[in-house]
Amino acid sequence: MKNNLEDSSATWLERYNKMRERHGWTNRDIARITGLSESTIRSSVIRLASETKGGERRFPPWLRLAIVIDEINVDC
Repeated sequence: MKNNLEDSSATWLERYNKMRERHGWTNRDIARITGLSESTIRSSVIRLASETKGGERRFPPWLRLAIVIDEINVDC
């Protein structure tokens, strides 16, 4: 199993989009799963990710965890 924390050359935003595509999820679906509003998801992901290179410093920690868990499950 590879270390999914920082081994990826993709940004967190790219990894987020891959996770969404893999599961066929929209931001609305993720909002329903997390209990947040769709605008909060969009704001957390799109706005914060655009403020720095791929959102490396500002990407939500809870979403980083979800991405890493998803990538680990894909690697299994």
